[in-house]
Amino acid sequence: MPGTPSTCYTLIFDREADWLDIFRKFDRNKDGYVTREELQTTLEERNMRQLEIDMDEVMKKADKDGDGKLSFDDFIKSCGLKSH
Repeated sequence: MPGTPSTCYTLIFDREADWLDIFRKFDRNKDGYVTREELQTTLEERNMRQLEIDMDEVMKKADKDGDGKLSFDDFIKSCGLKSH
């Protein structure tokens, strides 16, 4: 039955699992983080090239702890999906 709590939970879980798959595509060295270089390279390979200043701004806004890389939590929050 649509809209039931179990259905809503499944949809949220599936959506977060989908975001994890996307995150893993950006995490090229599989260390659990996305660096500026990994982000830029992945975007360029998909013909979504960003200007240098834009990439710096993306990282600045998304990297909440300022360590120069994005955790999965940083990644999904910057994409508008909050982790549980």
